[in-house]
Amino acid sequence: MLFSSARHRDIPALLELAESVRDSFPDYDEADYSRTFRRNIGRGSVLCIRSGATIAAALIYSPSHAAIGYLAVRHTIRRQGLGTALMRAAMESLGHARPIYLHALRKNDEPGGSLHSFYTSLGFTPAQEETIEGIPYRRWIRHPQAMDAEHT
Repeated sequence: MLFSSARHRDIPALLELAESVRDSFPDYDEADYSRTFRRNIGRGSVLCIRSGATIAAALIYSPSHAAIGYLAVRHTIRRQGLGTALMRAAMESLGHARPIYLHALRKNDEPGGSLHSFYTSLGFTPAQEETIEGIPYRRWIRHPQAMDAEHT
């Protein structure tokens, strides 16, 4: 598997990945995702892991907002460290001087759940809850102190 920044020619493969995990993203709209991928690829803020011609996992982050807004890993290859690798790469790119935010669905992120465990294992703590267009979200935050502790 190959780790890289996404390119504009990857958009069809990124959309195919998004479609394959759409059960995790109830707000999925292909046109909206296409625009989001295009805009963020232009900014250099889409990371992916490739397996041949297939995109196995992808992440979108925002350097200007110190935020991670999208992480998708194919169902068939989850729990192999791909999501962790993408998250760590994005966090390293975002730096250690300011908090990093993660905006995620609240679905299955209760304490003891797999998403909750995943985010907390990376140093994030749950913060604000909100509902956008009827869909429950939670903002997570990773404070600089958590990043410093990881590097000592």
